[in-house]
Amino acid sequence: MDKDKQAFKDSLKEDELQHAAGSLIHYFNDPANINRAVNWLIGVAVVALLVWGYTSYTGNIDSQVAKSMASAREKMTANDLDTAIMNFKTISKDYPASMHTGEVYYYLGQCYEKNKDYDGAAKAYEEATKKKLPAELVPAAYIAYAYALEAKGENLKAVGVYDTLLRKLPKYYGAGEVMLDQARNLKLAGKDLDAVLKYKEIVEKFPDSSWAITAKPFAR
Repeated sequence: MDKDKQAFKDSLKEDELQHAAGSLIHYFNDPANINRAVNWLIGVAVVALLVWGYTSYTGNIDSQVAKSMASAREKMTANDLDTAIMNFKTISKDYPASMHTGEVYYYLGQCYEKNKDYDGAAKAYEEATKKKLPAELVPAAYIAYAYALEAKGENLKAVGVYDTLLRKLPKYYGAGEVMLDQARNLKLAGKDLDAVLKYKEIVEKFPDSSWAITAKPFAR
């Protein structure tokens, strides 16, 4: 009985294969169908070629930007800030879509900050926060942006930047320090009550931390 069942199943599979083969042969007997298939294959090949070309192109751009950025950073380290600024600005202008553009703006901001051009620094850091950044540079870019704003006297705007950072990285390990910076900027902006509330929040959220020790004298 089992042999009969198996033989029946095998015959069904054979019939299915024969039917599929027959349908395929019948399909390609029609010249219009052959043309469609050829056009489809050509289309797939063209798309694959375009994808490969774009990937190769962007990869080459990113490689070039990385090299140019490294050279500009060497100028920055050597305190040749004018050349470094010119190089970073050229890179950002010529390669706006590079995956390294956020880093370029971040280092441009550092150059401006070293030159004590806080307006230029704030603009560059703001651009950096809008671009893709390596994970380790994300908090650094926001904090540097807020510091530049504080140096310009735009304290409430700095508080807002810190808020954005904490929303973006709710588990940021330096959250207490960021909140202390917020409280300081609130106080500088004349928002004394808001500053006290922020200090209290720090004490409540991080009771056993050094941040709480710093905040306690102002949390009353």
